[in-house]
Amino acid sequence: FMRLHESIAEECKKLHSQLREAQRECFEINRRIDSWSRLNKDALVSVGQSPPFLHSPFSYTPSSCSSCCYEVTLIILRCLIAVYLANISDSEHTVTKDLVKLLFQEHESMERPLLDLKRRAIIALATSSERASTIILDELRLRLGAAQDITSAEILGKLIELDFPLVDEYIELAVTTLQGVSRR
Repeated sequence: FMRLHESIAEECKKLHSQLREAQRECFEINRRIDSWSRLNKDALVSVGQSPPFLHSPFSYTPSSCSSCCYEVTLIILRCLIAVYLANISDSEHTVTKDLVKLLFQEHESMERPLLDLKRRAIIALATSSERASTIILDELRLRLGAAQDITSAEILGKLIELDFPLVDEYIELAVTTLQGVSRR
């Protein structure tokens, strides 16, 4: 009787373990299906109403783990740049003022590779899409007009060296900014 009870208990543990594994696999498959559905709907970046669990479209935190959030952020940003550069005409409607402001935000705690990647993203967007270029130009005007923002000045300096449709407007902003600085 005791052996029968033990074998039943072992069988229950084994079945429970298999059930948990099946639940994990089901969860993972559902997560992937949801991700592909969002990807197919061009919903990687929220441009309209945000999901109910988010307070704003950009409150998404990829990870709260201090050891991996930096790497996750880099991967997401690299993916974003690749999507925009692969075919900007299909995704340029997702470039918003909020996205551009996020790319311009730099905190003291950010590591150099992330700062550089954010700046490269700004430059890539400005040179590959007129719509994005206009939004970035407006943001640069605000930042350089309100204060002597070194980051914005560096980005502007790199942009005026390149060849893209709105480069003349960026050069005009650089000249205006330099004239304003020399008057001070």
